[in-house]
Amino acid sequence: MKKIALVLLLIFAAAFVVSCGKTTTKEPAKEKDQGYSIIEPETEKKKKISLEYLAGIPDAKPEGDFFTVATAGFDLKNDSDSVSYSNALDERNKMVEEKFGTQLTELKCKDPETMLADLYTSYLSGVYYSDIMVIPVSSVADFAAKGMLMNVNSLPYADYAMEYFDAETMKEFKIGRKVYAVSGAFNKDIGSYECLFINRTILENCGMDVPYASVADGSWTWDKLYEIMTSVNAAQPGISGLGYTNESEFADMVFASSGAKYLTDTDDLPKASFDRDISSEPISLFGKLVKSGLCFSSESSGKELAGSDVLFFVSTVDKIRDFAESETSWCILPVPKVNASQTTYCSRVSGKHPVVTIPVNNSYVEDTSYILSALNAASYGWFDDVYYEKLIEKYIRDGDALNMLDYICGAKGGNVSFDLAKTMSYRNREIGEYTYGVIRDSGNFGGFDGRYSSAKEMLDSIFMLYSVSVY
Repeated sequence: MKKIALVLLLIFAAAFVVSCGKTTTKEPAKEKDQGYSIIEPETEKKKKISLEYLAGIPDAKPEGDFFTVATAGFDLKNDSDSVSYSNALDERNKMVEEKFGTQLTELKCKDPETMLADLYTSYLSGVYYSDIMVIPVSSVADFAAKGMLMNVNSLPYADYAMEYFDAETMKEFKIGRKVYAVSGAFNKDIGSYECLFINRTILENCGMDVPYASVADGSWTWDKLYEIMTSVNAAQPGISGLGYTNESEFADMVFASSGAKYLTDTDDLPKASFDRDISSEPISLFGKLVKSGLCFSSESSGKELAGSDVLFFVSTVDKIRDFAESETSWCILPVPKVNASQTTYCSRVSGKHPVVTIPVNNSYVEDTSYILSALNAASYGWFDDVYYEKLIEKYIRDGDALNMLDYICGAKGGNVSFDLAKTMSYRNREIGEYTYGVIRDSGNFGGFDGRYSSAKEMLDSIFMLYSVSVY
C-alpha cells in the first residue's frame, strides 16, 4: 500500500534481524520510541486525490451553521490513542468545514442504546436530533426495527458509485428497496477487521518460519494453518493450536473467508443462497479444525492470551496493542483462504465496525447529501496511511506487519467482508442459527442438506414478517 518495505530498506540499509530461527534480510526491529514514519510524499499524493474528489462536489451553502454528527464508539474529532491521528481528523474536518462554510459538531453518546433512546425521544417530541449518526454494524437492525432510519437512497445528491463510497458493502444493509447504512472512506475502521495473531516465539522454538511467503504467493490456506498446528503440536505437545471466541463465530469466519454470502438480496426480500456448492468446502474445513483437538474457544482478553502457550488466535487488528506489549513475540496474519485458487483473502469485520445512518426525521437531505459525500471524499485514500502511522507510533516494530495489514484491509489481494445475515443476526439470533449456525452444526454433525432446506423455509418466514411489521 505504501511501499513500506522499500522505504525502510532505504532508511535502514543492510539491517538484519533474526526471524523464526533463521537470519534474513528484512526491515529492522523498531523500538517503540524510535518514531520513524511512513513516507510522507505518498500520503500527500493520496491527499491530493481526495482533494480533487472534494472539489468535484458542488459548493452548496447549508441552511444552518452547524452539521451535527451523533457518534457512538466513533471519533469524529479526537483520538485519545494517537496525536497524529487526531491531527489528521482535524485536517479532514477543516477541509469540509471550509468548503461549505459550516461547522461540524459532534454529539457523543455513551453507547448505541443510549443514542437510540435519545433519538426516539426526540422523534416523539418533534425535536431535531442530528444530521447523521455513526453507529456500530451490530446496532443497525435495532435502529431500523424501531423505525428510526431513513432509506439512504433518499439523499438526492449522494453518488454511491464514487470511489470514496463502498457501494458493495452497502448492499449488506439493504432489505427490499431500502438501504439503511452508508459505508465509505469516512467510517472505514481497519482496527475492527478480523485477523490472526501467530506466536512467533513458539515457531522459533520449533525451527519454523512465520508463513509470510505463503501469504504473499497466495497459498495461505486453512489447510496450511492446520499443517503448522499439527507440526508444532508434534514438536511441543501441549501447545494450544487455535483460539477463537466461540464455535458459531468461528464457523462464520471460515465461511466468510471463502468470499461467499449467506443471502442473495433482491428488490423483494433476501433469499438464502449458501447451498451445497457454496458451503461444502467451508464446512469440511471447519469440521476438520474443530475436531482436531487443537482448537479451543476462549473469552479471555488479548492481554491474557498474549503470554500463553497458544499458537494462533483469532482477533481484530486493534488488539495488536495487547500482543505488542507481551514479552512473547507475536505476528499478525490475514485470515487464511478456503483454497489457494481464491483470488483474494477475505476478512470479516467485527460488529463494532462503524457505519453512517440517517435519522428518519432528517430535514436537510440536500445538505446531508453534500456534506456526507464531502466527509468521505476528504477521507479517501490517505486515512489508511494515517492509521498505519498510528500503529507505527506505538505497536508495530517491523515492515512485515505492515505488509500483512495490506492483505487484511484489501490493498494487496484482500477483501473485507460485511454480510447482511450477520448484520441482522445481532438483533434476531434466529437468523444467525439459520445461516452460520447451519455451517457450525453441519461441520460438527453432518446433515447439511436437511439443515439447509429447513433454514431456507425459516428464513423466508422471518424476512416476510420483517417486511410487513418491522422494516
